[in-house]
Amino acid sequence: QFSTSGIGANYINYILVITFGMESITIGYNLAISPIFIFEEFDKSPAVIGMMLAAGAAVGTCFSIYMTLSQNGQLFLKSYFPSPYDLFITLGGISLSVFLAAIPYFSIHFIGLLFLMAFNDMGAVILNEIQGTITSSQAYSIVGPMGQVARRFCNVITAITGPLLYGIYPRLPYIIAGSVSGIWLIVLAIVILMRMKK
Repeated sequence: QFSTSGIGANYINYILVITFGMESITIGYNLAISPIFIFEEFDKSPAVIGMMLAAGAAVGTCFSIYMTLSQNGQLFLKSYFPSPYDLFITLGGISLSVFLAAIPYFSIHFIGLLFLMAFNDMGAVILNEIQGTITSSQAYSIVGPMGQVARRFCNVITAITGPLLYGIYPRLPYIIAGSVSGIWLIVLAIVILMRMKK
């Protein structure tokens, strides 16, 4: 646990704000290109594509609810992945899931899609929880909205660049999203672990 609860915003708070944006890049690219990617790569109908995305959203919601709200899920996280390691695991899961979704086999792509949405939803909940835990209510009134602004900004960027990157190479948005997420996870882990040692 961090020892900064109850004080104003510091650099960790702003690092987490950026993390909200980084976390949204993968799902942003997924939403921007998945329908056309699935249609062109796997020749699936719009109905099947819609059901796939709906299944991913449902799995993500159920997984995040179970892991963060149920007694068993909370006990599992606290026992094996206490904060902030739960955040590291979810961000790592997001990055790996994107690379999995880039594999040109339908079943593997679909599994990657399900994992991506599951880890993404769980990551969003954990990020909000950590940000709220280490921030005073006054500071949270600033950094809380900033996190959502970072998410929306990155969503705009992915909506614009996703189709452009797809035109260059269909799997390029997935590769970039997974790489950016992985690199940011390393940076975030280093910064947070160094902070915890102080």
